[in-house]
Amino acid sequence: MPINKNLWSVPFVFISGGFALWVLAFCVVVADVFRWSPLVYPLKVYGSNSLFIYCLSWLLATLPYAITIDSAGGKSLVQLIWLGLQPALSPRQASLSFALFHVVVFWVVSWALYKKKTFIKI
Repeated sequence: MPINKNLWSVPFVFISGGFALWVLAFCVVVADVFRWSPLVYPLKVYGSNSLFIYCLSWLLATLPYAITIDSAGGKSLVQLIWLGLQPALSPRQASLSFALFHVVVFWVVSWALYKKKTFIKI
């Protein structure tokens, strides 16, 4: 059995494409038909500076790996955070919390820019 199984089979493409269309239809109904603004507001904030947040996410994803702390044996900042989360959480939970932390940080940055009506165009 090969390690790299062909994932893009015809049924997979149709099922995932159909699921994506259902999600899109749900979002259109929520945002445009019923105008439920509390559900749409976080996405509106996140999408207002989406390219800037994307560039910032690359910076925040690479910069902590470059920062090493000599007093901790030359470990990177990410390794220290990971070692700090390891006793309290399983590896899957630590990875999830690390990812959710990044999403929340980027949303807060985007929200601060949205509140100031600052829209960065790249």
